[in-house]
Amino acid sequence: EMPSPLIGVLMKMYRWIIAGLLCMMSIGIYAVSRIVDINGTGQYTSIQTAINASSPGDSVLVYPGIYVENIFIQTNNLTIVSQEYFTNNPAYIDSTVIDGRQLSFCIRIYSNTQGIVVRGFSITNGKSTGGGGGVSLSTNSSSSIVNCNIYGNKARLGGGVIALQCSTSLSGVNIYDNYAYNSGGGLYINSYMSTVNVTFDPINRCSIYNNTAGYGQDIV
Repeated sequence: EMPSPLIGVLMKMYRWIIAGLLCMMSIGIYAVSRIVDINGTGQYTSIQTAINASSPGDSVLVYPGIYVENIFIQTNNLTIVSQEYFTNNPAYIDSTVIDGRQLSFCIRIYSNTQGIVVRGFSITNGKSTGGGGGVSLSTNSSSSIVNCNIYGNKARLGGGVIALQCSTSLSGVNIYDNYAYNSGGGLYINSYMSTVNVTFDPINRCSIYNNTAGYGQDIV
């Protein structure tokens, strides 16, 4: 059995290594890396607090836990990831959960917000009277959603995800068991009076299935 002081030293070394990797992945000379841990061992205990403190080019690393939050993003060029980013271990997707508690969307990227990366989360229990119970991508935003499971969300349009007049790429995203009481149970894409660009990774492929809606069960 490893002595407890040695375990503490190794844990500190591990966190410094992760922080160093975050610095390398951040963009810009003044970029900051922020660690979120619901257990209190990081700089922040909530994802939203870390995002609020961030500036363009910063990175947010989220440790495993169930984060009961409704997250909004309106700062450009943020990278928000779980430990799946560094390890490629899908177990971190299951263990790093954003739970919208049926109060509002889980994640909303606001209009005109550019260069957002969200990777390695389970996104569930969101609810929206408009669109995008799980993830709401607003007008003229740009984003990449990577290796996320989006399930158990509800909305009028796009129970899982709504992409409204925006640009987004989806890679390794599973959208399932969501509900829209109007249309687009899984994914709702709308370019009304503008343009929309949704790109699916042909290699790290997405799965959209078992969603329900008034019409257009999986994709509208």
